[in-house]
Amino acid sequence: MIVRAASRAPDHMSLKPFRFMVIPPDRRDALADAFEAAERELNPGIAGEKLDRAREKALHAPVLLAVISRVQENMEVPEIEQRASAGAALGYVVLAADLLGYGAMAVSGRKVATKAMHRAFRLADNEGLLCFVGIGMPAKVKGPPPEPDPELLRAWQPDAGEAG
Repeated sequence: MIVRAASRAPDHMSLKPFRFMVIPPDRRDALADAFEAAERELNPGIAGEKLDRAREKALHAPVLLAVISRVQENMEVPEIEQRASAGAALGYVVLAADLLGYGAMAVSGRKVATKAMHRAFRLADNEGLLCFVGIGMPAKVKGPPPEPDPELLRAWQPDAGEAG
C-alpha cells in the first residue's frame, strides 16, 4: 500500500524515475557492512564507537526501504524534474505510512552518495541512492505539526511595466 501510494507521485511522461528496495531483517547485517564501508570511505581513520554507531543504524527500523532515483535521458523531462518526482515519491511513502498509523523517517546524509553504497545496491550509472526510510510503530505519538508560515503562499505579481 505504501509503495503503491508512492507510485502515484507526480511523474511527467510516466518515467517512474524512482524505485524502492526493501531490506529484510535477515539482510541487515550485510547492510551494516555496507554502512561501515561507506563510513570508512568518508572517514578513513574511523574506528571504535563511531564505527559501531554507523553499523547500528542498519538494525533499528522494523521495515527499512531504500529510495533510489533513476534519471533517464529524455528531451521532454529534464533531470531536475525527474529528481523532484523521486522526492515526491519519498514524501508519499512517509505520508502513506503516517496515514496508516505507522511512524516513518527518511534518513540520508553523505553516506548515501558513496561508492560503497552504490556498489552495495548495485546501482546503474543513472541511479542514485536518495535515502533510507525507516517504518515502524512510533515510540511516542507526535503532536500536530506547527501551522505553516503565511509567507509560504503568495499571489504572483507581474512587474509593473508589463502589459496586463
